[in-house]
Amino acid sequence: NAKFDPNKNAQTWEEILGSGADNINVKREIGYQNIGGTLTFTPQDWAMLYFVFGSVNTTGSGPYTHTFTNSNTIPSFTLERAIQATTDRVRTYTGCQVDSATLNFATGGGAGGGYIDLSLEILAQDVSNGTTTTSLSAPTTQGFQFRHAKLTLNSTEIVELISGSLNINNNLSDGRYANYTLNEKKGESVPQIRRVTGNFVINLKDDTYFDLWKNRQAIPGTNKLVFQRGENDYVEFTFTNIVIPSAPDPTNLEGINTVTLNFEAEYVSVVAKDNVSAYFGL
Repeated sequence: NAKFDPNKNAQTWEEILGSGADNINVKREIGYQNIGGTLTFTPQDWAMLYFVFGSVNTTGSGPYTHTFTNSNTIPSFTLERAIQATTDRVRTYTGCQVDSATLNFATGGGAGGGYIDLSLEILAQDVSNGTTTTSLSAPTTQGFQFRHAKLTLNSTEIVELISGSLNINNNLSDGRYANYTLNEKKGESVPQIRRVTGNFVINLKDDTYFDLWKNRQAIPGTNKLVFQRGENDYVEFTFTNIVIPSAPDPTNLEGINTVTLNFEAEYVSVVAKDNVSAYFGL
């Protein structure tokens, strides 16, 4: 289900204005280039989170435990986009770094099968065009679906969860440096303030979340989101100091009222467990 949208690709041109040219630009010169886009896919494991947090430690032996931790730097990777045609084209993006990651899930089926999506906003250094792909073996495990979700708020499992999203924003620096070697390309970007936000849509049962919002209180107890396919096959996001800036619960005349918990967290710790011996050899 992977797809790539090169929505950040752009070339800038600097205007050269001169006297006597009236309202016409005399000349344009090449400026800097922006390269990147959005990679969206259904996760079969959680290896790509390494490029979000910057550090992962693997322990155990079948199943393996992967513990992600915040790092002040994040690694880069190479992305190949193959476009099938009479003559296939392969666009290779180098120096890719994850600016932000968003995990989305919602109840339902249809053509998507109820799969969850992980979208990575990518900043890249350069892109080239070719015709040869790198030979890879795709993972054969099933993708994670909405039915694998388990949300715990205030140490209580929330059964009637309709949908949700989780965003981890690295807020990367632009990587622009006055450097002849880089020329029009960006250099290494680094995380600035890493922010954790998102929302959960839940059937409204009582005044708990309204009261927390009204009283400006963090949600007490254990707060975590888990996607689990089996006893030793899951990822767990545990939130620290989670607060609710807004919690709209509009009237639904023809059904159950739902509340959208828009949340912010100070930090999220992430642990995955599966039979992958190492994420990118780590």
